[in-house]
Amino acid sequence: MADNEDLFVQTFEIGRKSGQVRIQLGDRSANLWFRDGKIIDVEVGALAGEAFADRPERLRLRLATSLLYGVDDAERWQTLAATDPTGLPWVRSGIERLGAALSGLSP
Repeated sequence: MADNEDLFVQTFEIGRKSGQVRIQLGDRSANLWFRDGKIIDVEVGALAGEAFADRPERLRLRLATSLLYGVDDAERWQTLAATDPTGLPWVRSGIERLGAALSGLSP
């Protein structure tokens, strides 16, 4: 992240802010959700499969899983050290949200 974005996130952390922020850069955008100063969710614009050299007639899904690991260093280290990370509440919650989103897709 650039210095301005770092300062922005630090302001949320120090103030223990909660809410949603939308960032727009040209035709690219992202949404960040904060709770008590911690980033709890991020949504970024999707790219078509063709951007990754996928054939356009085939449905492809690519996911960034980094937020499943936790919202702070303590959670991320705990996730990495866990023998079964899916038992951790933040990992389980993320997997359940993903499952709910995918359950709406039809063949």
